[in-house]
Amino acid sequence: MVAYGGENTWIRPGELLDEYRVGQYETRLSAKNVENSFRQLFGFPKILGSFKKEALLELKRRENVLSTLANQTTLARETRLLPKRERSRNGRRSSIWRDTSLAMGRFLGSRRGSWAPSRSRSRSKDELFYISENENDNEKTKRLKREMRGAQDDLNRLPVLEEVTEEAENDDEVDKELVDQAKKMIEVLNEKKNLRAAISKKEIKELEEVLERIEKKGWVRRLQEDYNEGQKLLARLRTYEKMRHEIMALTQPTISEIRSYQYPPKQVESVMRATYILLGEKPADISDWRALQALIGKLGAKSLKNRATKFDFDSLPKERAQKAHKLIKSMNVDEVRDVSNGAATFFVWSQAAIEPHLD
Repeated sequence: MVAYGGENTWIRPGELLDEYRVGQYETRLSAKNVENSFRQLFGFPKILGSFKKEALLELKRRENVLSTLANQTTLARETRLLPKRERSRNGRRSSIWRDTSLAMGRFLGSRRGSWAPSRSRSRSKDELFYISENENDNEKTKRLKREMRGAQDDLNRLPVLEEVTEEAENDDEVDKELVDQAKKMIEVLNEKKNLRAAISKKEIKELEEVLERIEKKGWVRRLQEDYNEGQKLLARLRTYEKMRHEIMALTQPTISEIRSYQYPPKQVESVMRATYILLGEKPADISDWRALQALIGKLGAKSLKNRATKFDFDSLPKERAQKAHKLIKSMNVDEVRDVSNGAATFFVWSQAAIEPHLD
């Protein structure tokens, strides 16, 4: 049996929340919050034990966010209850209200602590930087602002923004603070472009490097949607890579042991049938154990080990995943390992392939 928290053990939201509570004593998080964090970061409603540390860190981060919001909401509520003369003096906001506004602004990632929309133009939720409108802007300033907005909508316009920003930097008619904002935007958008390229390539090392740079520069909130997508993909790729290593580590005697059963335990037969369904075999062609034995006995390019290590997890049709899931959904890895270590490896491999399709 594998102890709870082992690398190949699947951890469910309620189980991790129980462990988290032991250290926190009190928490605002619910099992649903934990499940949502699993799906957001790892792509699955449950995770392998090898990702437990990352998951616990994410729960602590979410706890801090909830605490910050609760404290600022309380402060704002108390401020509204103050007598009017204490809230405003000489037409200005009191310091306590101003501090609350600044704190909320910093939390929401807005510039200069201002979190209310502009009177002239509402801020889109997709904007990385807010660019104000001013009817007194000169033509060069208007052009720079136009290209800044355009580059946020279309990364292909980045080269034009870079060119216009360079011209504006040497022009006294354009406000230097706006130029600095444009240069910052270019830096962020280039990283966004790098992240999307890494997601498209699906290479672990490149994706890790881009995500780490975004974290170090403090741009996670600015690039939240792409960052979350990258984190989910990275978790999946790590899981798939781990599964490939597990399969590669299987010895031929272990696979031969699975094949040697004349009357296999139900767990072994179900796991191997699910495995071959995922690999593309038609259920009707593997309805009996002898057909599975013949497939398990193949060598070379058609061998089980070779097919499993080269399997493209991301191209798996949902219908095939659901058929395989029906065969193994009532089992757990410890139950399978009790009868066969080799079959347990293919059980975990199958679960990793199936999980993204269980919506």
